[in-house]
This record gives sequence, structure tokens and C-alpha cells, in this order.
Amino acid sequence: MVRVAFASLLFLLVGCDDAGPGLPRSLETEDQDFKQGQLFQKQGESRKALECYLKVIDARRGSAESHLEAGLIYLQHIKDPVEAIHHFRKYLELEPNSKQAPLVRQRIDLARRELFRTMPGRPSDEQTVRLGGQELIDRLQRENEDLK
Repeated sequence: MVRVAFASLLFLLVGCDDAGPGLPRSLETEDQDFKQGQLFQKQGESRKALECYLKVIDARRGSAESHLEAGLIYLQHIKDPVEAIHHFRKYLELEPNSKQAPLVRQRIDLARRELFRTMPGRPSDEQTVRLGGQELIDRLQRENEDLK
């Protein structure tokens, strides 16, 4: 009887989080790979830090903080806005109401702008703002006529 009560109490305390078998989400930041990733980041070793965060993501479901860190590395250091957006969205999926959620949404917008800038045949944001929409169309039409 005591064992059953103890097991029930233990189950209630641990809960059934989506973090994976025996790995509560609240302990993600205590994971050795996560800590190693933070250490690598402090040392300026972004790629090694990313590898650590990706290990945590692979090992656990619900690894929001690792998704956030991976997204930041992809955006700021590797310059891969597509992967950054993916990880930021996963973070928001897992932590939609966190204090950091508005900042993560801003990072998604920034990554989208970066992606837009890298697309071939697209004018830069500065050029679009400077010339305005109709002025840009007029200029391109004139250039097209000159080329003919």
C-alpha cells in the first residue's frame, strides 16, 4: 500500500510532460549538451554550439530553449534565415505565451527580410523605400524600353 501511494505521489510530482521518456522539459537547460552549447557560444564556437543544441532537440521533444538558441545561431552566425525561421517557429509552437515570444516573432520578421534580400531579382529594402513603388515601376519600364 505504501509503495502504491509513493508511486502515485511520484507520478504526480514528475507529471507526463512531452519532453520525452524520463526527461521533463523543465530540465532542458540542465542537459549536458545544452550546457556545452552555452559554453561553446561563450567561446565564439557557434557551429559547435549549434551541434550541441541540435543534439538536445533530437533527444527531447519540447526542447524550446534549444530551438531558440539554434535559431539565433542560424540567423546571426550561419546566415541561414530559412533554418532560423524553422527553429523560431518551433520555439513559438512550444512556448507561445512566453515572455520571449514577442522578441522571437520579431526575429522571424528579421529572418524573412534577410531571406527576401537574398532572393535573386528582388530590389533591396533601401532601394524600394527610396524610390517608392510607382517610381520603381516607371524606372524599370524606361530601362526596359532603352534596352529594346
